[in-house]
Amino acid sequence: MGKRSLTVLELIITICLIFVLMGTFAFYAKFTLKAARETALRSELINLRMSIEYYRIIKGGFPDDLPAILKQHLTTAQPNNTISYNYSFMPFHLDRQGNLLDPFLNRYAYDKGNGTVYSQTQGYERW
Repeated sequence: MGKRSLTVLELIITICLIFVLMGTFAFYAKFTLKAARETALRSELINLRMSIEYYRIIKGGFPDDLPAILKQHLTTAQPNNTISYNYSFMPFHLDRQGNLLDPFLNRYAYDKGNGTVYSQTQGYERW
């Protein structure tokens, strides 16, 4: 008689509370992950655009495609007669064909005519 055990009602309430906490965590984790990917997309677009502009300055024209800036290791002469060896862009994600992928794992679109690059992820095309 001195032993106290949990009733079925107490177990059900405990399990429901655990599921509510898990659902709340999943809800906030989803939005936090989206915000992190948006921040990474902004950063990668800035780096890509700067790399394309650097390529244009050094080579005299825009690259034929985005993987071209990965293959080119650009060198520039410095005023003190030294040569600077630069990697133009180091990608985070590549698909099997060697195309650059954004943080949402969609390919970047590139217009060679004016050197613009943007994400093909729905809702982020105008960034």
